[in-house]
Amino acid sequence: MSEMKITRTLLISMERARLFYSGLGFAGIATILLSALVYWLGARVGGGPIRPLAGGLILIGVMQLAIWYAWHLRKPDKFKVRRWVYYPLLTTLPSGACWGGITAYLLPLYQTDTGLLILLSIGASALLSIMLLSALDLMVLLFFASFLTSLLWVFNYSQLWPSGSIVTVLLAFVVGLGLVAAAFSVLFGIIARLRAGKQNVSGKLDQARLKMVGLNSRLSDEDERRRDVEQELYLAKEAAETANMVKGEFLATMSHEIRTPLNGIVPLLEILRETNLDREQRQFVNTALNSSYHLLSIINDILDFSKIEAGKLDLESIELNLRDLVESVVTMMSKSAERRGLDLDYRIAADLPRVVRGDPIRLRQVLTNLVSNAIKFTSKGGVMVELACRGRSRKNIEVIFAVKDTGAGISGEIQARLFRSFNQADASTTRKHGGTGLGLVISRRLVELMDGKIGVRSEVGKGSVFWFLVPLRKSLQDIPADRRSLKVVRVLVINDNDRHAEKLEQYLDEWGVLHQRTNSTMDALSKLISTANLGESWAYEVVIIDNKALGGRLRGFLQEINSEPLLGGVKLLTIGDSVRSVTRLGVDATLERPVKKSDLYRALCRLMDVQSEVAQGSQTAAEKLTNQFLYADSQGQSWAETVPIETADESGDQSSSEVRLMGHVLLVEDNLVNLNVAKKILLRLGLECDVAQDGLAALTAINHHHYDLVLMDCQMPRMDGYEATRAIRLREATKGLTRLPVIAMTANAMEGDREKCLDAGMDDYLSKPVMPATLRLMLCQWLPRSEQDIPEMRSEEIQPGSEAERIYPASGDSVERGGRLTDVDRGVLEELQEIMDDDFSTLLLSFLDAAPGLIREIEAGILDGDAKQVILPAHSLKSSSANVGALKLSGIARQMEQDAKNGDLAAVSAAFEQLNQSCDAAGRILRKACEQGLNQLGFD
Repeated sequence: MSEMKITRTLLISMERARLFYSGLGFAGIATILLSALVYWLGARVGGGPIRPLAGGLILIGVMQLAIWYAWHLRKPDKFKVRRWVYYPLLTTLPSGACWGGITAYLLPLYQTDTGLLILLSIGASALLSIMLLSALDLMVLLFFASFLTSLLWVFNYSQLWPSGSIVTVLLAFVVGLGLVAAAFSVLFGIIARLRAGKQNVSGKLDQARLKMVGLNSRLSDEDERRRDVEQELYLAKEAAETANMVKGEFLATMSHEIRTPLNGIVPLLEILRETNLDREQRQFVNTALNSSYHLLSIINDILDFSKIEAGKLDLESIELNLRDLVESVVTMMSKSAERRGLDLDYRIAADLPRVVRGDPIRLRQVLTNLVSNAIKFTSKGGVMVELACRGRSRKNIEVIFAVKDTGAGISGEIQARLFRSFNQADASTTRKHGGTGLGLVISRRLVELMDGKIGVRSEVGKGSVFWFLVPLRKSLQDIPADRRSLKVVRVLVINDNDRHAEKLEQYLDEWGVLHQRTNSTMDALSKLISTANLGESWAYEVVIIDNKALGGRLRGFLQEINSEPLLGGVKLLTIGDSVRSVTRLGVDATLERPVKKSDLYRALCRLMDVQSEVAQGSQTAAEKLTNQFLYADSQGQSWAETVPIETADESGDQSSSEVRLMGHVLLVEDNLVNLNVAKKILLRLGLECDVAQDGLAALTAINHHHYDLVLMDCQMPRMDGYEATRAIRLREATKGLTRLPVIAMTANAMEGDREKCLDAGMDDYLSKPVMPATLRLMLCQWLPRSEQDIPEMRSEEIQPGSEAERIYPASGDSVERGGRLTDVDRGVLEELQEIMDDDFSTLLLSFLDAAPGLIREIEAGILDGDAKQVILPAHSLKSSSANVGALKLSGIARQMEQDAKNGDLAAVSAAFEQLNQSCDAAGRILRKACEQGLNQLGFD
């Protein structure tokens, strides 16, 4: 018998016992009452054994009550109920025997009233007992057996056998009791089974409930552990974000601090190279200029690495000539190879197309890095650059670039770590050849961004082959162009009803684009599907999505488009900041906000394969400028050998057809050196220039004069560039004025700085150091051109009170930036005098006038116990003192600025006396330089 059947049998037995014991108390009381009645009536029929038997029945009734009470007191479970089935034997057998004996003695007296009454009492008691005992089949049988046995024994003992009629009545009575017992037994069995089933179900429910409680407890424990893990992950995420923020702040600070002094070097060297120089002087200038570019390239390596790590580096796709690209790299590196006695050559497969589309700047960066490394690590033999085609489709072509060298080769162990961050072939590489150790990892990341692969094959003693394979788009000239212009291209614009949307629609109207605008994703999806159902002649071809209009719904909207088979051919162009992962959701191009007309035109032409004049250009100005940032070998080589191709003309003559600009520009800059450099560049471009030293001064100038453009520094005292730009935009909105272009000009070059400037209302962004060509390109986008020749203004013509400029000084002291650590450097002063010419003394006097005020501000911050009050004047003093050669003073100010940022006011206070002494010493030397000239000075 299975365990389930055993359990069910036990449950039925328990329920039958419960039914029996539930009526046992009532049966006990009834037995006592009926027995007492028989005992009383027994005296009237002559007594005899009837009264003793009735007295025994009274005791049996009391015993039944005792057993009933014990049952309800113990309440046994299903495993202990079996023994309680047998306890009723103590009352059943005596009860049956007593009632049988009384019946036998009274049968002869049935004709008397008393005898008949007693017999009826016996029948009632028997019927009651049978009804109760039917719950337990065994008890019923024993009751009948004891009753009949006692009855027959009395008949036999007394020899008073009843007549036939009495026997017939007696048998009928017994049979009737048996039928009643059988019926009640069936009824009790059904009730017991029903109760057992209910008990079984209830037990299972209890078990399920217990199991659920256990599961709930386990789930609670798991949930608690999950919350603990989430908390740990959150803390780890916070720590990682904090570390990333610290890294970003460090890179931003480093970029700012290095670019600020370079802003006073690179543009001035560019200007100096345009003057009349002899061959040796020009070589010196080119060497200094290329060294500056080399320093910038190192900064760019680190910033590129940071941008790639953050997924913020964007690639472009424009027409490029592969042969020109390779030749430019080989030509630039040839001097370095020649100096090391190496042959440098290239070979391009005949089946490779001449022009393709890709990112020439990044391709040149990767190829230059590989060629530069090959030259570095090859002592004899040569380097060969090879290009070949590895596959092509209707619109794409796979090009493999290979750089082969005859160097010492690379072991497998070193090859495995070559493309890791900050790794080089051996520990002495940095010491011997310089560099950051980021070249190959940046190359790998750039190639991966172009959906390509990069690798190396090498054996020790047999040279190396560094290769990278990139898929490039075929030139529009090699693809059967479906269109020659953007006319009738069907575009759906998802944008808010703002000024940016109106400008965007104006551009599309100028190009003949058929467009429609909506600001609802549901409406946009409905329009896309409904037009797609009408056929290709009606379907939208491009969707321009402004991320600002969608908020956080961009990803969901792109997923809905991808889920519609009808929209598989639509091109997607997003505007504004977007997560790089959206490219996996079908985004074909992204543009920064605000959108430039030329960028939007090129993007649409590229998406629709339009063969336009813009796309046919051989090399962009930005691409030419990038050549200036590519370097050939190492810090130790002769940089005069690697002068940029476009600027290697030894004659120094300038083109007479140089484009001049027209307009009135307000230059907002707090650094005197930066201000004078930028001012000279603007004047050389033919622009009228006013200057202001902080945001408040700029607002004053704008209220009094009309300007065509503002060049705005971002970090300034009293009011910074961001706040000043917001005030300008508010003034335009309240007075209904036309928008004044504001170009940010800052030494901060980290990802996010451009967005911060644009969010403040600025129209574009220039990263310092600002080179003349870069500034000219930027200004050409915002100012009208003039073809007439405008003579250059000599430095002596640029006086503070001349008509060419009006200075709106800040009421406070100016703030400068820059700085190093040592005493006053005569070399810095000589270089500054050569650059500034007649303005040299004016610049020194400006510093001497401003420095005491800055020191007083620092002292006020110390006395007020406010470390934050010290940061700005210390930063200013650090920069301005370095620009005039007071390097020791700059170093002290730098340390005080750092201590103030850390909240260490005690360290700031301790260094204040040393700052005063150094300022006095530097002031005496600089004042003497103003009065007597540098030739009369003596330096320790």
